[in-house]
Amino acid sequence: MATIAPNIQQKTGKTKPAKTDFVDTDYQAKILGVTKRRIAQFKEEKIIIPAARGLYDRDTALASLFAWYRERVDKPSRPKDAMEYEKLRVMTAKAEREEMRVMQEKGELHHTEDMAAIFGAIFSRVHAGLESLPLGIAPLLTDNPDAMDIAAKIKAHLNKTLYEMTIFDFDLFVETGGKAYVSAVEADNVPS
Repeated sequence: MATIAPNIQQKTGKTKPAKTDFVDTDYQAKILGVTKRRIAQFKEEKIIIPAARGLYDRDTALASLFAWYRERVDKPSRPKDAMEYEKLRVMTAKAEREEMRVMQEKGELHHTEDMAAIFGAIFSRVHAGLESLPLGIAPLLTDNPDAMDIAAKIKAHLNKTLYEMTIFDFDLFVETGGKAYVSAVEADNVPS
């Protein structure tokens, strides 16, 4: 196997610089088994430096790349950093769980199932109120020829149903399981 020597000594004892071979990006990519884009990245990262536009000194570029790869392979793994990161991640997760527990104790955090039940109850009441609208209005239409009076009564019924949504007292609903809240709404004395 031939070795590459930086200088070739002639019989006279004088040194003659070796001939420099310039190669392009395609050659570099092919010889290394990487894409041309990866060669461009090496150039951007200053791992290899072109000798001229699009041309590289083959030997210098290969030596630089091999040194870069060797550094990557020979660098000892850093389990200490990985362990520190994992410890930090676990501590953060514990702190978040503790914060959520405190918020739940204060009543500032609720389970999804509880929220679904609460909002399901609210929407059921609104749905029932809106569905009762035709039955509440039908008698008005038969005996009342005054359209404005009918419209006002329809609006009053709708407003009562929609008002219930706007004055919803979450804490009262949670504290009483909804019973005291429903009684308060029906008595029209829900605190706002």
